[in-house]
Amino acid sequence: MRIETVAVHAGAEVDPATGAVTPAIHPSTTFEREPDGSFPRGHIYSRSSAPNRAALEACLTALEGGAGAVAFASASAATSAIFQSLGPGDHLVAPMDAYYGTGKLLREVFAPWGLETTFVDMTDLAAVERAVRPTTKIFLSDWPWFGDRDINNPRSVWHNDRGKPVFPTLFGDTHVANFKFPPNRQALDGQPVDVNFDWW
Repeated sequence: MRIETVAVHAGAEVDPATGAVTPAIHPSTTFEREPDGSFPRGHIYSRSSAPNRAALEACLTALEGGAGAVAFASASAATSAIFQSLGPGDHLVAPMDAYYGTGKLLREVFAPWGLETTFVDMTDLAAVERAVRPTTKIFLSDWPWFGDRDINNPRSVWHNDRGKPVFPTLFGDTHVANFKFPPNRQALDGQPVDVNFDWW
């Protein structure tokens, strides 16, 4: 199926009440609760989920060929959510030329909290390998086709001898739209990535 067709139809469903083919905009912040206290239609409060955001996430999932997508208000909100899943004393490896906001978060917000980060030159494989610790939980990088942001053989760094990921790999698409280079179909060195960020 062509990417244009996927973009138009993924996440969009015909309204069963009206037959409308274009999704309606739902500005509601709260959703109906049943007498037993349940929310059978899946939404409770718009901060946690809403019909339009669910449609967007379904569309992005289809466009990228992923297992799922989560939409945030900003790139920093997305990265913060991932970093907050870690604990004090955990470690991650990040590129020296990481997106400015990501580096600022790691140095000024999460470092005082106890999250440890080693910033390395991703073109220096030996430096990347040296940066990995027993406490490393995440490998953060940009997609390796951004010229100087190149990784020659990443599997040797974060995959074991059977090709299985040692810890999650996260990639940011600061410069390239993901639907042009879908990470889950063009897996890095034959291995799928765990999480991919689009700075849209």
